Amino acid sequence: MAFDKYASKLVSRKDFTEGGEAMFKKLDANNDGKLSKEEIAELPARLFK
Repeated sequence: MAFDKYASKLVSRKDFTEGGEAMFKKLDANNDGKLSKEEIAELPARLFK
């Protein structure tokens, strides 16, 4: 329920889209708009910073 921005116990399309964008930004270490194998390999460490 990490994407449940408004604590409604439901995840709306908007919540999911915004949460996915935020997650992508955390993973895209070099800000090139793409995720490399190396960036994906660091997924657990980057998501829980």
